[in-house]
Amino acid sequence: MQSPFSLNYLGRLLLEQVEKDLAKNYLNQVIDMKDEIGEFYFANSLVEFMNGNIDKATEYNLKRELENPADSEIFYEIARIYGLLSKTEDCKRALRKAIDLGYVSYPSMQNDSFWIQLGKMKELKFY
Repeated sequence: MQSPFSLNYLGRLLLEQVEKDLAKNYLNQVIDMKDEIGEFYFANSLVEFMNGNIDKATEYNLKRELENPADSEIFYEIARIYGLLSKTEDCKRALRKAIDLGYVSYPSMQNDSFWIQLGKMKELKFY
């Protein structure tokens, strides 16, 4: 069985490379896994985004956020998805939570192809 984290990561990378069909293939494998929770929400958010369903994508991301994970990396990913969905205030809130939980990789944030691609770094400079 494939790792849901690895499948989501591959799906996200393919989305960034505009390989939507292949991205959906990987993400749908996560969605179809039984008893998968956290990665399930991320995968659904990205698939709904690719399908043009921004409200549904936001709903899945919010469900993951409301689980209130204790891991700063998870909140960083939640922020990235809100950024993708152009939910700037939600993105800022999740990014602030990631930082409050100990996320300190500011240099990697500034070089993160995801943020650069979205042109969001200037919008998010609040820390």
